[in-house]
Parts: sequence; structure tokens; C-alpha cells
Amino acid sequence: MKTQRLLIALDNIYRSLSLSPRNLEALFLKAKIQMALADSHTSKNDRKTFILRAIKSFVYLSRFKLFDRKEELYSFLMYAYNFASLIVNEKKRSLGYLNRALGLRKEHLSLFMANYLLLALTAETHINLSRFVKTTKSKLEALRVGEELVKKLLRSKNISSLTYTVYGDLLLQKFQNVKSNEKNRVFAKTVRLLKNGLDLKNQSCLYTLGVAYSLKGDVEKSLDYLKLYMKKDKGDSIGHLKNDIDLKGLKDNMVFKSLIDKYLIH
Repeated sequence: MKTQRLLIALDNIYRSLSLSPRNLEALFLKAKIQMALADSHTSKNDRKTFILRAIKSFVYLSRFKLFDRKEELYSFLMYAYNFASLIVNEKKRSLGYLNRALGLRKEHLSLFMANYLLLALTAETHINLSRFVKTTKSKLEALRVGEELVKKLLRSKNISSLTYTVYGDLLLQKFQNVKSNEKNRVFAKTVRLLKNGLDLKNQSCLYTLGVAYSLKGDVEKSLDYLKLYMKKDKGDSIGHLKNDIDLKGLKDNMVFKSLIDKYLIH
């Protein structure tokens, strides 16, 4: 399985670093493997442990002036802060990670990163922010800022599957927070957008479509899309389905349980 391969790779990196503790490329690879392990683990505690280790590793590496891949480093760190905000249980810590991500963007990323990726990561930060702020008004304001950034992405010439992943997630958060009379319109827009993403062979759109139909209460369609996603993913990183709060409507569904058992084993 992917997790086992990553653990073996991480062990090899630790051996390498024991001989050369300041090998910057090895330190960078270590942090990226730790982040990949956070994504592949099924246990929430393991996911939390590895993403916090990855953040620590990225921050440590950022202190080396000789490391010249700062653009890539800061993009991974910004992504890791977003990831951590969704895994830790305390709202205050989650907001802290998101504020660090936004601070990182303000202080460093505009100097280094391609505008496209910067917009996508910043939009994602605002989407995650909407999950943790208290009032509906604050949630919708965070989503409004995120949507402005995504629209800039859509107007650019470099539209990629990443755009659809971020925008789909944003619209799902909006669907959960808008008034009842607006839900159908937002949902229809979400589905149209994600199907466009599938045309770019973005498999994560299958997952988001499954989540969308789950939130709407259409269990049959939700399971259809999640099954397609699991088949494409081949069991490498689907453990997070068990922990996704947006899929709580499926947690006791026997078909959903059997699908996860099937594709995690194989």
C-alpha cells in the first residue's frame, strides 16, 4: 500500500540525514513525505501527527538562506497549514493555522510564487476559514473573498483541474450556508462546474460530486460517484473518506462501508 511505501521512504531519508544532517534536499523530501503520509493515513491521530511534523520540517528548512527553492517550499507550507486546520480539533488552533497561511502569503509568496498557484492556495485558505468562523455572515464573507480569487483563476489562460477542485469545494461550503431558497441554484452550479472538471480528468471532482449529493441527501447518486472515485484512486489514499464530516450522512450506510473496506484492502 501507498502508506507502507511512504514509511519505507521516510525511514531511508532518516538514515541519510543521520549521515548528513544538513542535506537540504533530503530535509525537503522528508517534509514532503510526511505531508503525503498525513494524506494517506486513515487514523485521524496519525494524520494530525504527520502534518504537524511536516509543518515543523518546512519551517525548519525555511531558515536556511542557502536553500534556493523557496517558492516550492512556501507553497507546500501554505498547503500544510490549510491541511492542519482541517485535522486539529480545536477551532482556535485551526484559525491560527489559517492566519499563518494568509500571513505567509502576504510576507513571502507574492515575492516567489506563480500568480496562479498563489491565487488557488489563498482561495483555499478562505474556504477553510469559512468552516471555522462563527457567524453565517462571517462564513459567507470568507467565501465571497475566496470566490473572487477563483474567478480570477477562471479568467486566466492557465485553467487547470486545480481550479475546479478549489471552486467545487467553495461552492459546497456556500451551499451549506446560503438561505434555503438559494440552495438549488448553488447546487446546480456546483454540479455543472465539477462535471466540467471531469473533462480535464480531475478525479477529485468525482469525490466532490459524491460529497455534494451526500449533502443534498441523494444517497444513491453520492455512492455512484464515490464508487467511481475509489476505483480510480485504487485504494491508495481513500482513508480520509471515513473521517470526512461532509459524508456523515453515509457513515451508517452498509454499501458505503463495504466500498471503503473493499478498496482499502485492495
